[in-house]
Amino acid sequence: MRLSHRLAALAVALVALAAALGACNGNGNESDPTPSPDPHALLTDAIDKLASASSFVIEISVRGLPVKIKVGDITLPEEIPVYFEYARGTFVAPDRLQAAIDIKVADAVTRTELVALGSDQYMRSDLLTQGNWVQEEVIGGFSPADLLAPETGIPSALARVRNLELVGRTDLDGVPVHHLTGIIDAQDVYTLTFGLIGTRDGEVSLDIYLLTDGNWVEQIVMEEPLPADAEEGAEPTRWQISVLDYNQEITITAPELGDQDGNE
Repeated sequence: MRLSHRLAALAVALVALAAALGACNGNGNESDPTPSPDPHALLTDAIDKLASASSFVIEISVRGLPVKIKVGDITLPEEIPVYFEYARGTFVAPDRLQAAIDIKVADAVTRTELVALGSDQYMRSDLLTQGNWVQEEVIGGFSPADLLAPETGIPSALARVRNLELVGRTDLDGVPVHHLTGIIDAQDVYTLTFGLIGTRDGEVSLDIYLLTDGNWVEQIVMEEPLPADAEEGAEPTRWQISVLDYNQEITITAPELGDQDGNE
């Protein structure tokens, strides 16, 4: 009698174990894990949305090796370098941009306001223009149209990313995103940085974050290769580019030159 009870108990345990193993192996549709999305499909969809956007806000910050720039025809002594620190601007398709740019002049950080309408650029800075609007090329050779240009714009650059991989779903400043990684030639990321990137040689590693809700490009992080003359132990320049507030109704017009109050 005891033997039969033990055999019955063993049979029940084996049945339960088999059921558990079946559930783990996904024999039922309800227990099948959700397949990971294809990173190429995710990025292609996000690129299409960015390319067709009527407007967006772009925010750029850097850390690591400083980014040296030249501001138009404004001449400063060689011992007073000018470095890019931060920019936040609103782009309106096809070729308008209004931005605030923080630049470091010697040890002082000053804010420069920029309005770009096609190839025409206007700037205002307390330090560099005494608070007056002047027509000056702040970023040499740059036009807002470059941001979405078919062959050289941000969508085109993202389409050139190689070795694309999906890291997974994560949280970015409280927002759920898909995290992708890849590499791209440095010469292809010019417009991602308003034309401020210092190198055109080598490869750049990218971290791309796409909103899970709507699959919009939210943020791009990239590390610029160190220049050949960088000091030993120098930290590579790390660029963080955020794209926000798509398709808002925005109007950008030329400021009144010399007006202290200006038009934003």
